[in-house]
Amino acid sequence: MFLIKINVYVVGEIILLSKNKKQVEDERDAIAKALYERMSGWLVRKVNDSLKSVKNRNLPSIGILDICGFENLEINSFEQLCINLVNEHLQ
Repeated sequence: MFLIKINVYVVGEIILLSKNKKQVEDERDAIAKALYERMSGWLVRKVNDSLKSVKNRNLPSIGILDICGFENLEINSFEQLCINLVNEHLQ
């Protein structure tokens, strides 16, 4: 309900108003971005913590790099923003 309605206080009264489509979409995207950022940060910390306990640092390793930035998109979407955010955290 908090995504589609807003409480407005007017002269001691609470009025429940509907948000417009753009407001709802912007808030939805902001929540998704925050969740995605926290989950990716948590995952990177967990992987880093598990690697700290390895005694022999000379073990072979594999690096993974997601290079989605080379896509030629007319309009960047929210998904592209999330991809860019994760790539920034990994660098």
